[in-house]
Amino acid sequence: MTEIKVLIITFCSSVAAFLDPIAGNVFAMLYFLMVNFVVGTLCSILVEGEPFRWQKAGYCALEAFVFFGLVVSFYTVGRYNGNHEGTITAVSTIIYAGGWFYSIRILRNLKKMLKENTPLFHLINFIYTFMSLEFARNIPGLSEYINKHTDTI
Repeated sequence: MTEIKVLIITFCSSVAAFLDPIAGNVFAMLYFLMVNFVVGTLCSILVEGEPFRWQKAGYCALEAFVFFGLVVSFYTVGRYNGNHEGTITAVSTIIYAGGWFYSIRILRNLKKMLKENTPLFHLINFIYTFMSLEFARNIPGLSEYINKHTDTI
């Protein structure tokens, strides 16, 4: 039993050391995913009157698993191709894009939970409008994507 514990600890330590260069990015995205889960759950319960559903929580966990799998895959392939700086840039870009999409979802849920015509509502509404429309117009290709998929973002 002790050997199995040592093997598991060694494996986890090796993986953590391998992923250390992108640890900050991974923790930043983990933060976005956790805030998305909490705000989405509160919005579901408080605004839409739904009870807590494990299926939604499981789907959120699945999204996180797939996202982190994608990021780790990009990092692994890039690192073994010998382009460490390019790999870090690619991972950072994926993290920023994911953070932007999750921020839009978080802000939309916050808007639903806030009472209209309050200063906080107007602040959240302004940030949501800026991030979802004005910012997207400056990114080539993203505004076309958003126009096609407005209901799913």
